[in-house]
Amino acid sequence: MLLFLLAQAAGPVTASAPGSIATPFQVSVTQLHDDSFFVKVTAVATVLTALPAFAAVFISWFWNKQMFEESRASNAQTRRDVQLDRESGWKPHLAFDHPPIADAAGQPVVGVTNIGKGPALQCRYVARLSTTPPTPPRYFRAPRFAVGAESELRQPRFVEELNKPEDADSLKLAKRAFDQLPSDVTEVILCSDAFGNRWRFVRGRALPDGPEKDGSSPAARSARAAALWSQGWEGTGQSRTAQPPTGKPRWINDVRDKERRAAEEALSRNRRPDAWAVYREYQARFDDFGRVRGILKSAAGGPGTASLAPPEENLIRVFGNWAETVAVRVERGDLDRNALADTGLIEHLITFRSELSADARAVAILKDWPYLAALHG
Repeated sequence: MLLFLLAQAAGPVTASAPGSIATPFQVSVTQLHDDSFFVKVTAVATVLTALPAFAAVFISWFWNKQMFEESRASNAQTRRDVQLDRESGWKPHLAFDHPPIADAAGQPVVGVTNIGKGPALQCRYVARLSTTPPTPPRYFRAPRFAVGAESELRQPRFVEELNKPEDADSLKLAKRAFDQLPSDVTEVILCSDAFGNRWRFVRGRALPDGPEKDGSSPAARSARAAALWSQGWEGTGQSRTAQPPTGKPRWINDVRDKERRAAEEALSRNRRPDAWAVYREYQARFDDFGRVRGILKSAAGGPGTASLAPPEENLIRVFGNWAETVAVRVERGDLDRNALADTGLIEHLITFRSELSADARAVAILKDWPYLAALHG
């Protein structure tokens, strides 16, 4: 190639003597004195000298470009790892505090404790119970909730089965929640942390599914990011399609109704007077009780042989009215009979009525206290 370029630079070759061999280097005297010949040779030599340099520059540029792309990807992953390290100290960690739904007796409820140092936001509880094929699995939901860091769910959430036509949207989320999980998994909780990362806590597993720093391939990380359970949360938490013409309550309304009734019952129980508080009322009237018993046992010709004096009858009526009030509260359920019996007050009131019924002077008073008679029964 070099010889060819030099021959082209030399131009046409002059004729040689007969019998001689012409070569590209046989030039005329005119060519030797032509400056353009040397310019052409110099240009060709310069190009040939520069080619390796150009090749080296190109190879170096291409190599550096590849290294830069790999370094940028690595730096991005490193920054993400550093970010996850920083956020991991403030992520939630949820523990199931209720019996497994398969073992729940009566109305299933959700109890959760967050032992992590970050709040669990937009939590969604989903349960799945396997059935005999070809019957599809049964899915359950609870209203969304949030749990603060290092605290527990204050009010357990009621669970309702998704078995109505208007449950279609919620059922889609419930099915996605079990994506990539074996069929024996029955309960999961989906939640977000304060940084927007999404987590899936699976009952029976120590660690949740979610963002993590590792050395896996980009394809593996992409597959994890594309997991169905982490998608489509918006608009499926508590919403439903339009209520059907039958007017059947939506599942979230069913749950709210049950929770409201439970709250009312709990409030009613809290308002019920404490049995020992009633017993302390009795202790405050103990002297009156003793005087009543003394009146009924007084001689004065023997029990039932004389009429009661107005002060005595008034004392009996005051104490008897209080005892009748206690009996009415027991009958209505405002007072727990067993708790009141543990204090001994039931026995004292029964004794009071028995002694009244045995005294002819006081029998007429008993007709005003029917609940006291029922208390004895």
